[in-house]
Amino acid sequence: MKSYVKTAVLTALTITGANVQADCGPPDASYQGSVCETAGSFCPGNTLPADGQILNISDYPPLSALLGTRYGGNGQSSFGLPNLNKDYQQETSQVPPQMLKCIVVEGMYPPRE
Repeated sequence: MKSYVKTAVLTALTITGANVQADCGPPDASYQGSVCETAGSFCPGNTLPADGQILNISDYPPLSALLGTRYGGNGQSSFGLPNLNKDYQQETSQVPPQMLKCIVVEGMYPPRE
């Protein structure tokens, strides 16, 4: 019988479509717009929860340029983050452990390669 061990690791994904590896590490090692998961109860320092919140463009100009109004906001003074932390119970009757998804808001601007 196979035994699978679940570990609490940061899993790097990117929502920008760029073919890059990134994580929720320090700003000099993370791409803005990248998404990571954590088993913790809070997001690391240079990230915010990917919970659909609306942010001021003036607070995060490069990130707003990446995301535009794809996830909300008016494009003039605000933009939205994706909502990746939806309530899992609404979508299924199962209740698995929920990993917190965080988006990098301070980091390197991803290259277009």
